[in-house]
Amino acid sequence: MRYVFNFPDLGEGLEEGTILEWYVKEGDKVKVGDPLVQMETDKVVADIPSP
Repeated sequence: MRYVFNFPDLGEGLEEGTILEWYVKEGDKVKVGDPLVQMETDKVVADIPSP
């Protein structure tokens, strides 16, 4: 299944990535800055925090 997910600018002109792991489930409470997903691009694997 494919979703569009806006992620922060990681530099290097990266525009696409793959979500490797979701750290939260539907209904979980999260705080600003809590990691939501692990994302992989052509150049980096990074944790993406909640806005």
